[in-house]
Amino acid sequence: MPDAAAHLPFYYGSIARAEAEEHLKLAGMADGLFLLRQCLRSLGGYVLSVVCDLHFYHYPIERQLNGTYAILGGKAHCGPEELCEFYAKDADGLCCPLRKPCNRPSGVEPQPGVFDSMRDNMVREYVRQTWKLEGDALEQAIISQAPQVEKLVATTAHERMPWYHGNISREEAERRLYSGAQPDGKFLEKKENRAYALSLVYGKTVYHYRVDHDKSGKYSIPEGTKFDTLWQVPTHFLLFLVPLSFSLDFPTPELNFFQSLLYFLVSAEWPGSNSINSAFQMSNLNPPPSPRLCSLEPLLCKWTKVRKGEKAVSHCPLWVQPLAGLGLPWMALKAPQ
Repeated sequence: MPDAAAHLPFYYGSIARAEAEEHLKLAGMADGLFLLRQCLRSLGGYVLSVVCDLHFYHYPIERQLNGTYAILGGKAHCGPEELCEFYAKDADGLCCPLRKPCNRPSGVEPQPGVFDSMRDNMVREYVRQTWKLEGDALEQAIISQAPQVEKLVATTAHERMPWYHGNISREEAERRLYSGAQPDGKFLEKKENRAYALSLVYGKTVYHYRVDHDKSGKYSIPEGTKFDTLWQVPTHFLLFLVPLSFSLDFPTPELNFFQSLLYFLVSAEWPGSNSINSAFQMSNLNPPPSPRLCSLEPLLCKWTKVRKGEKAVSHCPLWVQPLAGLGLPWMALKAPQ
């Protein structure tokens, strides 16, 4: 079950909104410049990122149960390529028609998502065991039932993720998180008494966040972004957090959230800047020695005293919203509803 958009040169795979905007900036910010990326919230969906009047617009594309794709309120299309071709001819509610694809740099492949590597095997295994099929009959069933089966198997995919620790108590979750190094953002996902929770380290303290499952079948941290499946909740945070795997040997990525937040806060005040350093030069503030929290806190305090958080709330981009919604002690911002 190859990705329906994998062959498109302007498809970037599983990248965050901020990274998509960086690609569009580097490509010139012309009206109608666009790219396609994987949606981190809707299973099998995409996001169309478009430039118009030097602003970014992001349109979620949902995959319907019948296998078609549509922007909310728009016409359904048989694939993401056909959808983009349609909006190149008629804006039909978008900010402007799609005029120029922002193609990936030479040699760069679409970034695979967390679920992509296991999806095909899970679907194949489910179809084989459910209908007892083999050979051509199995392949035909996989093709015809792919969207429905994929959504079904995705509901249990969290059990195969390295950060999922199963049915453990809050005390056991804390013991595992306190074991070894304790960088800000180290996390695990667990189940306790039929409820799920995300536990993470901040400032050498473990915080626990309940993951709700609403009547529509969506998962979310209370009042936060809603996701189709449980595994997507921490996946949405993977840009900012350090996973704790069963073996504790999961590589620790650079925590670029703090650097990104710093740039957002300063460039929101001084929009002529195009980098962290130039933003600081324009603001007459001294750049912190590192993008870690201890260096950012004084700047955050100074900035919020001036703006009182209102500007950050109203313009908070999606890549800032996740941790803002967690309400960590130093974070006064809350994601807009």
